[in-house]
Amino acid sequence: MGVLTGFHRLPPHVVTELDADSVSWLLGQSDDDSPGLALGYREGEHPPRLGVDKAWEDILKVLYGTDEYTASAALESDLRKDLNNWWEVRVYTPNEVAQGAAALAGLRLDEIRALALQRELTTYRGDPIGDSIDYVLHHLETVIEFWKEAATAGDGILSGTG
Repeated sequence: MGVLTGFHRLPPHVVTELDADSVSWLLGQSDDDSPGLALGYREGEHPPRLGVDKAWEDILKVLYGTDEYTASAALESDLRKDLNNWWEVRVYTPNEVAQGAAALAGLRLDEIRALALQRELTTYRGDPIGDSIDYVLHHLETVIEFWKEAATAGDGILSGTG
C-alpha cells in the first residue's frame, strides 16, 4: 500500500475555477482560507471529502487485474501537474463523475474478490493481495458510494494523492 489519497466533491463552478492556491487549500496544505472563500465556501467550511487511506494504488491494481478496465479508466484521469507540484492531482468534471459512477455501479465486489484471489494478484508493493483484499474492497466500496453521491448531486471531484 502506498501514499494517502483523498477525494473532494466540488460543485461544477468550483471545478472550472480551480487554481494552484485553491487546490493547496483543498488538500490541506494551506491554513489560508482565502482560496476557499473565493470559491464560495464559508470560513472553516470544506466540501465533502472521502479518504481512502493508502488503498488507492491497490484499488486500481485490483480493478485492472480483474479486467474491470472501464471502472479503472474512469478513476485514472490525467494528472494535473499545473495545479500542484507535490501531489498527484486529478480533476473530474461532473460529466466524468457521472460516467465513472455508472461504471463503478456495475462492479460486483464478491466477484472481484474471488477473481483477485484466484489470479493471485499482488499489491502495489508486491505482496499477495489476500492479506489486504478486505481493506482494499472496503475502500473501493466507499469510493463507489462517494462517486454515486457526487453524480446524483451533479458535482465534480478533485482527488489528491501524496
